[in-house]
Amino acid sequence: MTDTTPNTTPPGGPGGPYGPGYIPGQHPAPGWGYPAPHPGQGWGDGQQNPEAWGPAAVPEESDGFREWRSVGELAQSVPGCFSAFVLLVPGTIPLLIMYSLARSARNRAHRVFRLERDPVVDPPLSRVKKARAVLAVLASSVFLLVYGAQNDIENALTDGAVRMMVAPWLLVLTAPLLVYLLMRWASVSEHARMRSRLRVPLVTVAKYVGALTSVPLLTLATIPVLNSLVDRPYISFAVAVVIVGLMVWAAAFTLFSSTLVVRAGFGTGQIHKALPGPLTALLVWEFVPVGLLTSGMPPGPVPLALLFVLGGPLTVTAVTWWEVHRLTTRHGVVLRP
Repeated sequence: MTDTTPNTTPPGGPGGPYGPGYIPGQHPAPGWGYPAPHPGQGWGDGQQNPEAWGPAAVPEESDGFREWRSVGELAQSVPGCFSAFVLLVPGTIPLLIMYSLARSARNRAHRVFRLERDPVVDPPLSRVKKARAVLAVLASSVFLLVYGAQNDIENALTDGAVRMMVAPWLLVLTAPLLVYLLMRWASVSEHARMRSRLRVPLVTVAKYVGALTSVPLLTLATIPVLNSLVDRPYISFAVAVVIVGLMVWAAAFTLFSSTLVVRAGFGTGQIHKALPGPLTALLVWEFVPVGLLTSGMPPGPVPLALLFVLGGPLTVTAVTWWEVHRLTTRHGVVLRP
């Protein structure tokens, strides 16, 4: 008698040519010429499935931002008896409160001003930029130690603080001009594309101006409140403590925001990938008259003093030229298609 039961075994044995791990309707088992799915990604439609692959599937932040440890985490890393002794030291509790405020402001600044620092990933270019920055700091430090006096070092620190305060405003004034010139030079199609990308930088500028004006506006708003509580010293003291905390948080938020927007150029890389480099070079050249007006010529022989003043802008310009060259030759970025 002939067996009429259909043969359900695929050619090649159980699992067919894909091996014994193959189940009909699913992707072939890994190890039989087919790669395993990427962690966090299933077969077929490419949808994410982090639960199936565990915690390793959770993506990490690409901008390298890491939060500071909280006060509780810091306390856990200190032995119990020693932590109680530290809390009894005068000034420790206010310092911990200030740290918590600064940590909160830093986290908020990174959430509000999370921008692309480098629109194109180029490891050799990043290494050259870091090396230039480190060499600039070392050269400046050696120059001041050899030729500088006490007041010259103080002027250098003052000049750094002035640059930190002036840099965002110079960017606000300079970036629109550079964007306008680049858009006028670009072709019609590129002009339309760049105009459609203006939203991110404009929103970033508006948010940053709001951050800069937060401390003065908060000060102006609290003066009449404190004046109205002169006859109530206890309530006035409590309100003053809250106001000081708010002002410390706002000042820290402004400081961290300034570092982010200056490094990212207010997100001008969204408009054109070659724009952050020339914008940085132009900003460094604008710092030259600012530094001369605030601190004057540096000490030492005139040739070395001129090299100290112009060395930074010249090296930044050289790196910027090389950056634009690599963007156009290796990454397909065009200035005028």
